[in-house]
Amino acid sequence: MAEANWIIEEVETPGLADSDLADIRRLMDDAFGDRFSEEDWSHALGGTHFVVRGGGDTIVSHAAVVDRRIEVSGDPLSTGYVEAVATHPRFQRKGLATAVMSAVAEFIAGRYRMGALSTSLEFYERLGWIRWRGQTWCREGGELFRTADDDGGVWILPTRSSPRLDLESDIVVEWRGGDVW
Repeated sequence: MAEANWIIEEVETPGLADSDLADIRRLMDDAFGDRFSEEDWSHALGGTHFVVRGGGDTIVSHAAVVDRRIEVSGDPLSTGYVEAVATHPRFQRKGLATAVMSAVAEFIAGRYRMGALSTSLEFYERLGWIRWRGQTWCREGGELFRTADDDGGVWILPTRSSPRLDLESDIVVEWRGGDVW
């Protein structure tokens, strides 16, 4: 099936049927195996989902955007944080992830000062995402904690409302359980 035939649905978490949520969770297991934890799953909920359905109405590609506050050079930015990006292995290499992430980028550009995600994949660079080169940090309460293991794995997507971003500066995210980034 050609990429032009795929329909990308945009739906907030409460608008997803229980069967849709089960499909997305199963998709994460198919794509990531035991590397996708229950905490990872909880991070993907509560925002806006971008889904593509295959035959039989099953969701075969997905990405979620959740609200997060990220500080760059001390400036707190409203950020669309991307979670749970996956395409079922049988549907990979058909342009679905590119199409879904293009819809995600348009969504972020219209609502946030910046987009962000954490991954080791270079795939996102060709879609306009930029690897953060500065140090990564986490804020819990009033304290800052270094997240050096995440250095080089955070990608950002500037929008028209982004301030000038110094990619060498520190970047700070609010704490959450599981993977902070």
